[in-house]
Amino acid sequence: MDNRIYEATVQKHLLIIKEFADKYPNSGQLIGALKEFDNRVSGWKNEDFAHTGTDIGVLVAIVTDIIKSNPKATESGVKTISYLLSRIDYKTTLGEILESWSEQREIKKDFEYKFLLLNQIYSNLAKRSYNGYLEIWFQRLVVKNLSETSYFIREYSFSVNNELAKLVCEAVQGTLENSIFQEDWIKEDKRINLASFINKEKIEKLDDVIGNDEIRNNEYF
Repeated sequence: MDNRIYEATVQKHLLIIKEFADKYPNSGQLIGALKEFDNRVSGWKNEDFAHTGTDIGVLVAIVTDIIKSNPKATESGVKTISYLLSRIDYKTTLGEILESWSEQREIKKDFEYKFLLLNQIYSNLAKRSYNGYLEIWFQRLVVKNLSETSYFIREYSFSVNNELAKLVCEAVQGTLENSIFQEDWIKEDKRINLASFINKEKIEKLDDVIGNDEIRNNEYF
C-alpha cells in the first residue's frame, strides 16, 4: 500500500492520468502512473471506496477510456480493472448468482453490478476499432467463469471475435468442433487437438486479480 498523502481523490487521480494519457499517448510513464494508482488503492476494500464517495464503476470506465486509446497500456490497464472489480463486495455465492441469471430472478445489487460492469466494458471497447489483443486480455477477466451457465457468459461467448479467444471459450465450454487451421487433408486421428493446449486446472486456479508476473511491462513494476 502507498503511504503517501494525496490531495486528489482516487477518481481525480485517474482523471489526471487520463489527461496525461491523452497528451502523451502510449508512453512508458503512463504505465508507471497506472502502477502508482494500483499501489495507492492496494489494500482498499469496498467500504473504503464507499466512504470516500467513489463509485468503482466510474473508475472502471475511466481506465477503459485510457486503454482504448493507449494500446501500450492494455496489460496494465486491464490489470487495474481486475483489481477494481475484485473490490466489489458481494455476499451471494457464485452458484446463487448463476442460478439467478438462468431463472431470470432478481439478484443482489452488488453481484448484478459486477456482471453488468463486465458486459459494459466489453460493449464499450467494441465500439472502437477492433483490437484483438485487447479482446484476449479482456477474456482474462472472465476466463474462470466461461464454463458456467449465465446470461453474461452466453452474451460474451456469442460476441467474441478473436480466433484465440473463441478457441479458449469453446475448449473450456466443451464445444470445440472446428480447427482454426485447414486440416481437411490430414487424417482425423492425426489432426491437432486444440483443446489439449488449454489447461483448465490452471485456469481454475487463476487469481481474480491479474498478477505482475502475467504482464510484459515488468520494467515499470
